[in-house]
Amino acid sequence: MSGGGEVKKGSPQLSPKMENKVQDDAKIHELIHYQQKYNWDCGLSCCLMVLNHSDRNFILNNLNCFVEEEGFGESTWTIDLCYILNRFKVNFKYTTITLGVDPGYIKENFYDKVLAKDSGRVNTRFEEAESRGMNILESAVTMEEILDHLDKIGPVIVLTNANLLTCTRCSNYISCYPSCFTSISYQGHYVVLVGFNPTSKEVLYRNPTVKDKVCHMPYDSLEESRTAYGTDEDVIFIYP
Repeated sequence: MSGGGEVKKGSPQLSPKMENKVQDDAKIHELIHYQQKYNWDCGLSCCLMVLNHSDRNFILNNLNCFVEEEGFGESTWTIDLCYILNRFKVNFKYTTITLGVDPGYIKENFYDKVLAKDSGRVNTRFEEAESRGMNILESAVTMEEILDHLDKIGPVIVLTNANLLTCTRCSNYISCYPSCFTSISYQGHYVVLVGFNPTSKEVLYRNPTVKDKVCHMPYDSLEESRTAYGTDEDVIFIYP
């Protein structure tokens, strides 16, 4: 889904075990980066990063046909990413606080032009997901759960408000990633989390807006961005 709420929630609470991890305890999941080509394909680009070489090339070599078959055109929702991953037999778990389309998003500038067009398709895809073997849970997840998955299992695709993304390694994040930022309060954008640094308390992620690069973002910045109103707190845990 996408967007909502801009209330700062403060630093996420972690267990003593996670708080006491040292930098060497964490690992980075190595992915082949893919930079998005359009203003709508950040989610698809994140999927391409977690797919194997053959499946990735299949999509890129047949992009127009693939998009038409999947039916999302230039408007991808998280459930669409799940259908892509499921099509290529990637194991995943999708958590969200809203199963379907939140009708309240009609008031959001980011959604007002696509909601009427997409609502039927998106709701139908949710309804049919279980019969297709997809693991989808109506639940919020904690930062601890995200870090634990990164530590022990694999990467994580998250929906964020791009206007709240940060990178401590960029001298000027906004000028570095200009296409992420808009004048509207919510701008839905997917990124792939690939690891974390427990010493600096930063999450490491790949942003499809930019060329091959691993960005660093404080835990609390990710928490604010991924729980903003409009995101539905959508998280896709990848099981390699």
